[in-house]
Amino acid sequence: MFIDYPFPEAVDFIKKFEGFSEDAYLDPAKVPTIGYGTTSYSNGEKVKMGEKISYAAADKELLADIKAIYAELCSVIDKSIKLHKHEVTALLSFIYNVGMSAFKKSEMLFLINEKRMSEAALQFSRWDFCGGKKLPGLTKRRVSEQLEFSNKTGYGLDNNFLKR
Repeated sequence: MFIDYPFPEAVDFIKKFEGFSEDAYLDPAKVPTIGYGTTSYSNGEKVKMGEKISYAAADKELLADIKAIYAELCSVIDKSIKLHKHEVTALLSFIYNVGMSAFKKSEMLFLINEKRMSEAALQFSRWDFCGGKKLPGLTKRRVSEQLEFSNKTGYGLDNNFLKR
């Protein structure tokens, strides 16, 4: 389905928005989170408050998450659809943030599988709420994911935009 694995691009893209935390913290949804947004470790255990993680361990967890998401993404995208690296990078970031179960039920997935990519790209902007509140950080992330999906340099979005 895909030309090649976009893991380095996806890792960089996700890190740009997640940032790094050595110490577990509660994310906006009140879920214990660590490293680059990890909520469950690759061994299946959930992150617990009070835990710490190194950069190297956080990198391994992020890559393991991305590979797992990629494998599941391949299973839910119609086999006739040929996604490009920029589209996969955006989708991996999006799914890493909202979860695969939410993505599977999304209008975005339906539109992708209908080969309506321009319309699918517009769906990113619908996902910038957490707990009923619109979060500016999520809005910036969704804009960048939409640009990346549409191949309009979301991956290279400069930090000045992110600081606004």
